[in-house]
Amino acid sequence: MEALGTVHRLQGGLAHGYGYLGIVVALLARQSAYALIPASFLMAVILNTGIVLQTLQVSASSVLAITGLLVFAIAVSDELAAYVRLEKQK
Repeated sequence: MEALGTVHRLQGGLAHGYGYLGIVVALLARQSAYALIPASFLMAVILNTGIVLQTLQVSASSVLAITGLLVFAIAVSDELAAYVRLEKQK
């Protein structure tokens, strides 16, 4: 159910895209309950920036590609940081 958003009223059914966002936020948080808040805030900033870019006449597919590359870069850098920490422990 979605109570707020673009239509400003309660709507029944499942909102589109929240499952994908939940998976991305969970991956960025790396199984930490405390990291969920900054990870979800980061995704909100990324999505709102995409909306602003679309109002500036940037195509929707370009915004989606930029968003995907940004999330990919964050995930790769996070994995590399974890790998470096493991290598230093050895």
